[in-house]
Amino acid sequence: MPGGGASPRARRWRGRCASIPGDKVLRDPVHGLIRLPPEIVAVVDAPELQRLRRIAQLGMSPLTFHGAEHSRFGHALGAMYLFGEVAEQLERVGLPLPPESRLVGALAALLHDVGHGPLSHALEAESTGGLGHEAWGRRILLGETEIHRRLEALDRRLPERIAAVLEGREQPLLHHLISSQLDVDRMDYLIRDSLFTGASAGHFDAGQLIHVLGGVHQAHPVVRNKGLWTVEEYVFARYYMYQQVYHHKTTRGAERLLQAAAARARRAYAEGRLEARGPLPALLLGEAGVAEYLEVDDAELWVALKRWREADDPVLADLSRRLLERRLLKPVYRRSFRGLDEQALRRAHELAAREVRSAGYDPDAYLHLDRRGRPGYAPYRGAGAGGAPIWVEDERGRPVPLEELSPAVAALTVPREAVVWYAPEELRERLAPLLERAMAEAEG
Repeated sequence: MPGGGASPRARRWRGRCASIPGDKVLRDPVHGLIRLPPEIVAVVDAPELQRLRRIAQLGMSPLTFHGAEHSRFGHALGAMYLFGEVAEQLERVGLPLPPESRLVGALAALLHDVGHGPLSHALEAESTGGLGHEAWGRRILLGETEIHRRLEALDRRLPERIAAVLEGREQPLLHHLISSQLDVDRMDYLIRDSLFTGASAGHFDAGQLIHVLGGVHQAHPVVRNKGLWTVEEYVFARYYMYQQVYHHKTTRGAERLLQAAAARARRAYAEGRLEARGPLPALLLGEAGVAEYLEVDDAELWVALKRWREADDPVLADLSRRLLERRLLKPVYRRSFRGLDEQALRRAHELAAREVRSAGYDPDAYLHLDRRGRPGYAPYRGAGAGGAPIWVEDERGRPVPLEELSPAVAALTVPREAVVWYAPEELRERLAPLLERAMAEAEG
């Protein structure tokens, strides 16, 4: 864990690693040493997983936090490692996973992000043919790929079983250990992103959190009552990371700028104003297959931005140049609400768009409304979850939703709504008072 030396438990783990012949050991900046059994080494070395070394874990966040240069590859290994730790804990409390399920779960944790496109979530759907990374991950696992062949070499059923677990169609416990409110994916990315951004907000005791897992309820892990403060720490770590890192105003402005550039380039490709050569144009146009998709990584996108800054389209050229020179869109107006008046929002945006156009800018490219309305904590509604909470034992040993035992977490379930308009910094003085007046009038 970051921020200190190795624990006695970690030292014992490293000792075990060194004593197992044939296993590969990787040094991880978050978890120390990660052991790779021989059957998993072949999967890790597959080109589809190695590609994740070239996909930034935090997308545009390095423009905000200069240390956030880590990749999806490290996170995949970390999630797999933590799955192994959780499996050991379940065995200690008398709920061992069958060896076959443990292998499927470890591989599912390792491969849960194999479908990510360039810059991760920053361009999801924009640069992935309208599909999310989960859909692309299924195509990669089940398609004519090297990783599919290597999984089949272990067991012909493995690719489909892993896909089924990730989609929540089979073995719900494995699915929820990888994708839920309390899962190894979130545990790893919070600690890892906190370490590389330098934001202390994401620190929590993952080892202790795993240690206080004491059972299973409705195919979800259950935290023992004595672990209440530990799981509270985890929930607040996630909440503060969203506030301070994932939704940072500079990062959001960079994402909006990148999305505007990609949308402008897609239009230029479709209209024949840019030469549609290579895998990236095919992807932006929704015409890419798995092989072309796998050719697109962060490097491909940054090279494209360098080409686009020389485009005949002055808007595309300017958007690309702003990204490469870090002249990002800025929050020109922000407002929090208890309830958003949709008509007032549309009217305010129309007024702002008119002002942007009068200043000589295309509002579709340079004016963006960012809406945030999710609570800090809510029952997880992913595949197969059905709105499941984090389960914690009460004083009588009964599993109950976390928010029923924790007033602090219950406070996070109240939705907090906000809107932010982003535009070039030079338009701030023109737009801020206009939007202020428009929203004040809407409130009566």
